[in-house]
Amino acid sequence: MNSAWFKRIIRASLLDPYLIGTSFAFSAVLFFVNQQANLYDIQNPNWVITMGVLILASPIAHSLFLVRARAVLGHGTGSLRDGIEAGAAFYPRLVLGEIGVSLAAAAGLFLLILPGVYIGIRLSLYKQAVLFDGKTVREALQESMVRTASWPVIGWILLVLSVIYGMEILIGYLVYLAGASFPTGVGIAIAIVISAAGFSLLNAFLTAVYLERGEG
Repeated sequence: MNSAWFKRIIRASLLDPYLIGTSFAFSAVLFFVNQQANLYDIQNPNWVITMGVLILASPIAHSLFLVRARAVLGHGTGSLRDGIEAGAAFYPRLVLGEIGVSLAAAAGLFLLILPGVYIGIRLSLYKQAVLFDGKTVREALQESMVRTASWPVIGWILLVLSVIYGMEILIGYLVYLAGASFPTGVGIAIAIVISAAGFSLLNAFLTAVYLERGEG
C-alpha cells in the first residue's frame, strides 16, 4: 500500500459516475430512513424500521457497488447487469452475513468499544468473499478473517475508517453549527454528499484490500 495505490482507489471511488451514483442513492435512502430513528436509538420503536431497511437494502447497494469497483480496479467486468445478477444470486447470503456481522460487532461493542471495532474490521471483507468468490456465509466470514489477519492490514483499515468517519462527523458538526446560515435542504444535501463520498471511498478501499490480499 503506497501513495499510488491510494490515489488509484480515490480516483476510482470518486470519479466513476456509476460508483458515486450508487453511493449517493444508498446514502440518501439511509439518511431519510434514519430520520425515523437513529441506528443507535434502540429504545425507539422506529429503530426496527431503520435496521430492517439497512439489512435488506445494504446487500443490494453493495452488490451493485462492489462488482463495479472490482472492475474499475482492474479485475473482471462490472456492468449494472453484472451487479444485479450477483446481488440476486447471493442476496440471502449477504442478508445473513449482514445480520451476523452486525450482531458480532454489537456484542463486541457491548463488552467494550475496542473489541467491537476489532471484530468489525476482521469481518469487513465478507461481502467481497460472497460476491467475488461465491463463498457461503461461514466461508466468507472465515475468508475475511484470513485476509485481515495481518496487523498492518488491520491498522490500515482502522486508519481509513477513522479518517472517513472522523471527517463525516466533523463536517456534519460544522454544517450543524452553520445551520442558520443556509436553508435546511442545503444541509441535507451536504450530509448526503459527504456520506456518499465516505461510502464510496471505504468500500473501494476494502475491495482493493480484498483483491490484493488474495494475490498475496
